[in-house]
Amino acid sequence: MTFLRAIATCALLGAATLSSAPAMAATMDVTPEHSSIFGDAAGQNAMRIRASYEMGGLSRVKVLAGAFRLIGTDEAGDKHPFLAFCLSPFEWLRLPLQYTFGTDLSAPVVNRLSALVNGAWDKLASATAAGAFQLAAWEIVSETKGQPLSLATGDFRVTWVSHVGSATLAQSWLDSVQDNTFQPKPHNLTILSADNTQDLLTADLPAPVPLPAGAGLLALALSTLMAAARKRRA
Repeated sequence: MTFLRAIATCALLGAATLSSAPAMAATMDVTPEHSSIFGDAAGQNAMRIRASYEMGGLSRVKVLAGAFRLIGTDEAGDKHPFLAFCLSPFEWLRLPLQYTFGTDLSAPVVNRLSALVNGAWDKLASATAAGAFQLAAWEIVSETKGQPLSLATGDFRVTWVSHVGSATLAQSWLDSVQDNTFQPKPHNLTILSADNTQDLLTADLPAPVPLPAGAGLLALALSTLMAAARKRRA
């Protein structure tokens, strides 16, 4: 085996090893932005309603539903304020907590969430709209595949809301997701996951693309291969 072929073999083996290695999961420490998780710094303008709902024999009565105002601290120590919505309607939110970027939700569910974000995120300017978005997100993640997106029927059912307009608006958005008026858009949302708490959806944080461990070694091997090739041609 020549020196060049030996280098090439090492580089290919390195590439195979790296491609099979799992990517390092990116994390973010999440805390409330203010003492009132739904309100502003003065505790006013709360982006939430109250709602009651049921699914699979479980129920919640008059819980707060809306947009959390949060701060995420990334692995570099930089802080990012963001709005987020719950994706776990029967879990309690426990903060502060370290979250991982990513989700085990199915691709069709994520696509529907993406369509909801694409059609409704820029309309989140009131408690009614924030409550509507939360109800719609719960419906999307909770409904069995093939069931219509309806707050009144199916697996997930809303039984009461403090703002009737929120339920009406949420259903109109769900209809737009279902009839493809709202289309999914690649990479327009980020999902943060953690155990024993609510998973979170946001469109305010770009999801990082982690570099596989050892990618620098692969780059070095390829660089060495190219240098050796140039030397042989010289």
